[in-house]
Amino acid sequence: MAPDDRTPGRTLLRRPERRSQLIRAATEAFARNGFAATSLDDIAEQAGVTKVLIYRHFASKNELYLAALTDVRDRVRAVVGSADSYTGDTVHAFVTAADEDPDGFRLLFQHAAREAAFSAYAADLFSDAAHIAETYLRDRVPQRARRRWVATLIPKIIVEITLSWLEEGRPVPVADLGSTVRAALAALVEVRAP
Repeated sequence: MAPDDRTPGRTLLRRPERRSQLIRAATEAFARNGFAATSLDDIAEQAGVTKVLIYRHFASKNELYLAALTDVRDRVRAVVGSADSYTGDTVHAFVTAADEDPDGFRLLFQHAAREAAFSAYAADLFSDAAHIAETYLRDRVPQRARRRWVATLIPKIIVEITLSWLEEGRPVPVADLGSTVRAALAALVEVRAP
């Protein structure tokens, strides 16, 4: 047994469970202050472990940040699905995911999107979402240039509305947020060019 795991008050976890715990703690810590302003000591404190224990699972702060981003990105992709699986419930599922993991949502769409070294994670999701939207809009928006533009706007609008909702302390229930987002998107799709 490792010395860190025998410390009073510490829980002995299997390697995958410990790794998940560290990723969750890192997500929370990074979501508060971003990558540059968060130290491994901050993450260790958040996780209730020592920095040594973090190094047993991750070679660097950079590797831990990437693991946190990948975890959030994979969960968002699982919720959103593919272009073939988009339904009216997809928006609700997306905003529910933000409600259930606001730190992960902020980390991916607020912090990582602004950090040059990590912005590809958010950009990949926006690109996937735009592709899904464009596929969904094929029969609804026949003009190709307009359809591509609207498809690019849709994920940005969803994310910005959801971030604003989180920042304002979730002023309406998540079901109302989903309805608001769907109404905004419907209005965007319905606007006809003169």
